[in-house]
Amino acid sequence: MGAHVTVLRENLGKLAAFAVAVLLIILGLTINLNTIKSWVFGTRIIVSSATRGQIEEYLAGEVLKLSLDGVQSSRVIWEFDEGQPVVGAVEAQYAFPFDRKTPTGQARDHRVDAFFKSGDLYKTASAILRTRNVNYTVTAGVSESGIVLNAPKAFESEWSLKSGSLTNFVSGKFIRSDPLTSSSTARAVQFVATPNQAKDTFGYTDATRFLAGFVGVGDQRAWTSYDFINKVTGAKLTIAKLLEPESQNESIYK
Repeated sequence: MGAHVTVLRENLGKLAAFAVAVLLIILGLTINLNTIKSWVFGTRIIVSSATRGQIEEYLAGEVLKLSLDGVQSSRVIWEFDEGQPVVGAVEAQYAFPFDRKTPTGQARDHRVDAFFKSGDLYKTASAILRTRNVNYTVTAGVSESGIVLNAPKAFESEWSLKSGSLTNFVSGKFIRSDPLTSSSTARAVQFVATPNQAKDTFGYTDATRFLAGFVGVGDQRAWTSYDFINKVTGAKLTIAKLLEPESQNESIYK
């Protein structure tokens, strides 16, 4: 039902834009078509998967691409689920994490807001997107000697793990390190990052001090990301997770 309502709303908007264009022509006025669309629709946030394009439902943790349609602005403030503002540009990335308060497997709606300056005016744009609340459970060990990530080989049965990286979330974009060195068992893959890799990825001048201070505190810029291949279709998927100190969960690397 929701998809049909969305299509109907878009078609009515197109009809309204056409009617406005005809009226302006009758009046002898010339206005850019994008300007007419902005009057009718407002500014649109285009949402898509970084690897799978535009789909109706994304996965929790899936890296998404966001862009303001037809906007030119050097500075955009993004908010995700009304959280901490992120200063970036007209194109951004984000990954909505698994929600522990929502049942596993249930659909979860998320809100994206953007604030930007267009000419002399400040404007806003909003979008609602849906994720399926599934959890890719990775345990992370962070110490002065480096970072160790223990990740399952499979995600939601149909996705096979191919690589893992440290990832810095800065200015609304995910900046990834080279794939990490790994070893594996039948169930999981263990990725290892050296202190220098952590320093280079997260932009710290002293890797040992960063890693020592990270334990029990965390850093909202420090993420990890994982690349998958669909076992049936060959489609690609990237999941990003906030790097958190070792959890109480039992390690899966056995």
